[in-house]
Amino acid sequence: MSMRVTPSRRIRPWRNKMGGYIGTGNRRAMKGLNSADRLQALFDAAPLAIPLTHSLTPTQGTATATFTRALAATVTDHEGVLRTALSGEARFQGARRVRNLLTYTEDFSNAAWTKINGGTGTVPTVTSGFTDPNGGTGAWRLQCDSGGGTGAGDFSIVRQSVATGGFIGRLDHIWMKSNTGATQYIYWGSPSNGRQETITTTWTQYSLVSIGTSTNFDIGSYPAGTTTNLLGTDTQVVDILIWHPQMEDIRGRADQTTPSEYVSVGVLSAPYHGANVDGVKYFSTDINGSPIPSSTLQRLLVEPAATNYCLQSNALGTTWTDTGTPAAAQNTVGPNGTANYAWTLTDDAAGAFEGITQNNVAFTAGQTGCFSVLVKKKASSPAYPVLQLTHNVTAGTFTALVINEVAGTVAGIATGGNYVAPVASGCRSLNDNYWLVWVAGTQAGASALATLQIFPAGSTDGTTLSVAGTGATVFCDVQFEIGSTPSSRITTTVAAVTRPADVLTYTDGDIANFKSLACSFRRETGVSALGYALALSDNTANEYISVSLTSATALKFDGVDGGVPQLATTASNAYTPAATGKASISLTANNILMAFNGTGQTADDSATLPTVTQLQVAHLNGASQLNGNVSGIYGWTRATSQSEVTAVTA
Repeated sequence: MSMRVTPSRRIRPWRNKMGGYIGTGNRRAMKGLNSADRLQALFDAAPLAIPLTHSLTPTQGTATATFTRALAATVTDHEGVLRTALSGEARFQGARRVRNLLTYTEDFSNAAWTKINGGTGTVPTVTSGFTDPNGGTGAWRLQCDSGGGTGAGDFSIVRQSVATGGFIGRLDHIWMKSNTGATQYIYWGSPSNGRQETITTTWTQYSLVSIGTSTNFDIGSYPAGTTTNLLGTDTQVVDILIWHPQMEDIRGRADQTTPSEYVSVGVLSAPYHGANVDGVKYFSTDINGSPIPSSTLQRLLVEPAATNYCLQSNALGTTWTDTGTPAAAQNTVGPNGTANYAWTLTDDAAGAFEGITQNNVAFTAGQTGCFSVLVKKKASSPAYPVLQLTHNVTAGTFTALVINEVAGTVAGIATGGNYVAPVASGCRSLNDNYWLVWVAGTQAGASALATLQIFPAGSTDGTTLSVAGTGATVFCDVQFEIGSTPSSRITTTVAAVTRPADVLTYTDGDIANFKSLACSFRRETGVSALGYALALSDNTANEYISVSLTSATALKFDGVDGGVPQLATTASNAYTPAATGKASISLTANNILMAFNGTGQTADDSATLPTVTQLQVAHLNGASQLNGNVSGIYGWTRATSQSEVTAVTA
């Protein structure tokens, strides 16, 4: 329990990490601390701290998080695997994502757990309130009786069928204990992978890697269903305790056997385990508990809305037409760890280009469009694949890019004629196995259409187009969107798909009284549109104070009070793309102090302060998303000094 101590002088006391206050005597004593300790004390004294490394939940203070994005989206985890986040799920780039695919994991009486029987079997029963491994009463008693039958139709089991569980690459786990004082042999798993387990009188966590595509999670008595791990005669009358069941998607995971931490479903309320959807939790540690390196843990990802106008984005034999005989074959593990996901295209004609084409892609005059695709890395012998974007179909004007899939480099192909140099292009590593490659061009005509072409081997030297190029290249997840840089992958089938913007806002707590803020942020090279890192606002354009990137490199402190612009300071030092930036601001009327990356800025001595109710993370009033990562948010209810403002950004 914390309590506020009334200071004996007018100096405002510092608040400690537990929510209490440090009296003035201790504050004087802190002057004797070294600079690192004093800086840490400043962070510890913040009434609000939101690291955003793997959770929306503050680690200091209280605030109510509201996060929206009404569509699934993708994010890379700590191993570089491309994961699909659920609709409404906050994405923490580089963190370890764990999802429990089951529902009602602490209520076996719920209808999601069906009690089924057949033949000589009887309907199983479940009873709550038994002692669990943690000493609580969360365990359930499961009683099943297959009635002495051993045929395929004789069973008594509890089952949950999971719509998203039908894939190869599933890890099931559950805690079990005999309730009879004797060892029992029970059936559990799935019809395609039933397993016999020895259940002893000691709580044990059992795990099972699925080898089939069944969607069922079964526990009970089913002698004929036990196909693996035969240890003894199946117990016909089962009486065991069960606790914390979990089904995981382990596709692409390096460790295929170790159960992740249990994540409950149907127990908590928003933001649940910190990701804003039930059953999903992110971790800043790997499966063994070691911290994920900061270079990998990029923190909360916030993107603006984007539309993929490329149809059948990963069905490269549908809606795509062949040039020559590229022999598209979906035969390679994708960046999401799914087998037979990515496509191999082959050019075996030394005298002609072979590839695939998608025509009539929506593209309005005057817009800049970005054509991107994931390309599998090679260890040697590049085939030099080519992306070609015809951005004025009427005139035939095109932009092309040749890729070195070994080195991870790209080059525009100056061929003369209707060729136009790319507005932007690039190649960066998505993970150990795939590059993200893109080329952008501007629609200069009035055709409102574009043509996308992919050639698996369009060059022999990596700089010029050549029909002599031959070889095979693996591609997947094609995207065409408005802008000059690619966003996270958006899957399409027969129509264009729009991924809504990420919007994260905090309310309540001390937010309305904040006098100082600090945050960290990062966005990729090439991103240049206006994007906000942090703002205090009343959710209108009339009252706010903000920190934003107005270009690829320019950081701005901006503010409006009563609809009148008050603060407009561009930092004297530039932001370096793909690096972490740190900004802080201290708010006193006619004395606003600012710092960026350890450099203090010229104070504003004439600005008044807005009246605010919200802390808006990586957006302003729902728009102008940062299009990058944000983390390390701190809020103080006192105006920090210039030395403090500068120190927290160093």
